[in-house]
Amino acid sequence: RFPNLEKLFVHCNSFEDIFTEDAFGHAGETSCGGLSDMQKPLKALENLKHLYLSKLCNLKRVWKDGSLMAEILKQIEVMDIISCPSLSIVFPSPISFQSLTNLKVENCIGLVHMGTCSAVTSLVHLTWLTLKNCRAMEDVVIDDENGVEEISFPKLQRLILDGLQSLESFSSINCAFTFPSLVGILVTKCPKINIFCKGALRTPKLKGVFFSYQDREGRLKGDLNTTIQTFSARNNPHRI
Repeated sequence: RFPNLEKLFVHCNSFEDIFTEDAFGHAGETSCGGLSDMQKPLKALENLKHLYLSKLCNLKRVWKDGSLMAEILKQIEVMDIISCPSLSIVFPSPISFQSLTNLKVENCIGLVHMGTCSAVTSLVHLTWLTLKNCRAMEDVVIDDENGVEEISFPKLQRLILDGLQSLESFSSINCAFTFPSLVGILVTKCPKINIFCKGALRTPKLKGVFFSYQDREGRLKGDLNTTIQTFSARNNPHRI
């Protein structure tokens, strides 16, 4: 048991899954002590708050439905995913992120999307999101045809989009996006971005969009979409 374990680093391995069912047994079976095979590792990791995944070359998913990892993620507050080239999406399906406040995804060259619209609605406590050097990322949030009409990130304050060479927008879904707590966005080295989102957009506390780490004042011309469109047109004058 690891009763005081708050941080877990998984580094340089060939894992396809973080915690497999084979490693801990099956959820329905019970041990002599009364705890199921899934409950035992959950109890051992009950204080885990920070999960760091780095250089996992074969990692294709962070969790799967009904797995031990899905249960552990409910208590994670900080998650870093670094240099996992086989990962194509972080949140493929809805899961309850009851505690996640900080998410950083960096140098994941195969990552195309962060998550589906249904999945990201569970990120109700996320305050800081960093997506960096994921050159294949096209959109942060994609549609899953579940009829979501509005997506809200109620506590997100800071958003960093850095080195996303293929990114054209935060989302191309024609639905409303609400960021009631967002105060600042950094968008740098994203040459293809020309709009933040296509649907209605609400950012009542946004103070500025920063287009470099050296930018101290930020820009805000009209709304967020207009600011990004203006910057894109100025820096890509020949773009059709």
